[in-house]
Amino acid sequence: MKKCNLLTCGDDSKEKIIFIHGNTTSSKVFKPFFEGNQLPYRLIAIDLPGHGGSYHSKNLEEYTIRNYKSLVLDLIDEGDRVILVGNSIGGHLAIEITENNDAVKGLVIMGSPPVEYPINIEEAFLPNDITQYYLKSDVSYGELDYALSKAVYNTNIIKVLRDDYLTCDPSVRTVIGKELLENQSLNDEAKIFKGLKIPRLIIHGDNDPTTNLEYLHKVKGASNGDVAIEVVENCGHYPSLEQPGRFASLINNFANKVFQ
Repeated sequence: MKKCNLLTCGDDSKEKIIFIHGNTTSSKVFKPFFEGNQLPYRLIAIDLPGHGGSYHSKNLEEYTIRNYKSLVLDLIDEGDRVILVGNSIGGHLAIEITENNDAVKGLVIMGSPPVEYPINIEEAFLPNDITQYYLKSDVSYGELDYALSKAVYNTNIIKVLRDDYLTCDPSVRTVIGKELLENQSLNDEAKIFKGLKIPRLIIHGDNDPTTNLEYLHKVKGASNGDVAIEVVENCGHYPSLEQPGRFASLINNFANKVFQ
């Protein structure tokens, strides 16, 4: 079986923080956190198939949401205590993996509004003209640069995102786009998220052009237990890259609360 590329840090602690990137990005979006890490936990960031340093496949089933969830689950061993951190589609994966999974003790999402089934796009997401470029294979350089410039507040990170986008197998966008548009993949994440009994943290970039903050507050208000929303200023869709110091502080505090 082909193995995915992993970015790792820390010892073999059974307390793990697993980071899941979004569509067309890679573990590089979490690299600043790994480089400055001082936590006594095992950190793992996966490059999903078709992304980053992981393999490309002619079998498009390997690019499905179902397979991606399976690969993340493979990173969780018996006896582990885990926090899942997901950005964009990675956050949607994290929500669904957390359902009925006793190993997951904490959940962090960003750019990933917990959607209903069928997907309530108009309520959960803001109207924008860039999502289309992340859901189709044929994208020009001009369209890519436009989409990236709109997705971020901190334009200094565009090169990292651009390199990731161009490294990504274009078929990934085709598969994910088809699944999302045809409601083939995601479950009722709003129901899952609201019913969880573990601590949950929603990180929201104040200039994220995709995610509706009002909807996030609605979900929080209807949720059980410990749910926090932290708005990161001067930030778009990628808090871990755009505001790495603020992101690190939020994750450190959350992890210490969950594990200690």
